[in-house]
Amino acid sequence: MPNQKSKKTVKETETEVEFFDRVPENIIPLRDGDSEKEVQFYQVACVDMDGEFYALLEPVEDLPDISVGEVAVFRLQEDKDTDSDLLLPVENETTMRRVFDAYLKAAADEGCGCGADGCEDCADAAGADDGCGDGCDCGCCGHAHK
Repeated sequence: MPNQKSKKTVKETETEVEFFDRVPENIIPLRDGDSEKEVQFYQVACVDMDGEFYALLEPVEDLPDISVGEVAVFRLQEDKDTDSDLLLPVENETTMRRVFDAYLKAAADEGCGCGADGCEDCADAAGADDGCGDGCDCGCCGHAHK
């Protein structure tokens, strides 16, 4: 069970977002489809939207297609044959943007969302911007930008 940091419901869209700390307990191993090599990701957040469940995952180490500080969006799907859950990459740009925007809105409502202990800007980040367009001026850009 992931180490949950906080839970935020974005009321106007009936979307629920859960945030998770970037700690070893929240690492999810995935298999690279090409090499079958195990790749580790932090579970950053989960978004429950429109009857679908999505996970935002950040790589523990830089990868060829995604760097630390960026996230990939996956949709949770039950595998009826094995009675287990699968994480499938979201490839539809519109869906990916909607999920990510719900995450950003909830993060802005939560504070700056950078996850850094002692971030002085978390308390007053609403409406601020450091140029990356996320509404936060903490300067860490450790948010899940992509």
